[in-house]
Amino acid sequence: LMGVTILDKSKPLSPILLYKEKPDFKNQLEKIRYYEQQKKHWLEGIGEIPGTLVHKTQEQKIKNRNTGAIFRPECRDIDLMIHQEIKVSRDKGEALVIIKGRGIGLSCEMGCLANYFMRVFPGSTSLFTSSEQSKISSLFSEKVMTTFNSYDEDIRPTVKKLNDTK
Repeated sequence: LMGVTILDKSKPLSPILLYKEKPDFKNQLEKIRYYEQQKKHWLEGIGEIPGTLVHKTQEQKIKNRNTGAIFRPECRDIDLMIHQEIKVSRDKGEALVIIKGRGIGLSCEMGCLANYFMRVFPGSTSLFTSSEQSKISSLFSEKVMTTFNSYDEDIRPTVKKLNDTK
C-alpha cells in the first residue's frame, strides 16, 4: 500500500538538490581531495539521491531545445524518480523500461547518463537505438555532445579518436 503525501501549495517546494559552485583551490592537493569526494558522491549518491543525479546536477549542463540556451538543470521530482529507478535496475542487474509522455526530458537524461558513464567509468560503452538515424544523430549532437562540451575542464573526459587507436 502506497503512502499519501499532501502538498502545501501555499509554499514553494524545497529544491531536491542544488548546484554548488566548486571552491577556489589553493593548491593541487585541495583540487584532488575535492574531486575524490565528488567522485564518492557520483558513485554512492547522497541520501536518497542517486549518484547519477548528483553528477548531473553538480557537473553537467543541458540545452534548451526551444531556445538553444545551455544551462545547469534543476533537479526535478521526475529526474529523481527516473534516477532512483535506474539505480534500482542497475543494483538488480535488470533492464529498465520507461513508458512516458512527450516532453519529460528523457532524451536529455540519457545524454547526461552517457556522459556520467564516460566520466565515472572510463572505457564504458553507451548504446542508443532509434528507428530513425536522424534521431540518433540529433540525440548525440544535441544531448550527449552539448553536455560533454560544457564539462568543466578539470573533469572533462579525454576522447580518443578512432584513427588514434592504432
